[in-house]
Amino acid sequence: MSRSGSPDGARQTAEALPYDLNGRIAHYWVTRNDQKVSTLDLIGVGLTVLRGPGNGEIVPPVPAGSGDQLPVVNHVVDENTADALGIEHTGALVVRPDGRPL
Repeated sequence: MSRSGSPDGARQTAEALPYDLNGRIAHYWVTRNDQKVSTLDLIGVGLTVLRGPGNGEIVPPVPAGSGDQLPVVNHVVDENTADALGIEHTGALVVRPDGRPL
């Protein structure tokens, strides 16, 4: 049980999670460069595109400091993480720099 999002604290964890995270995407462990990192650590200074494992389309990366363009980074997540974040196998989720999905 979680106490967020309800005056009497009677919400189930899954129901209260968006309140607990203040709208940010949930934390899940993923492997990057042979190290475990949080999905929250994947969020960059611009837009972050989290892609399902079957999504072959890549948004061209735009590095920070590229004129007036907002930086964009891409990450492919595994099937379990995609499911947990609500990303379809061939889908994607665009995340703002504050960790909130668009």
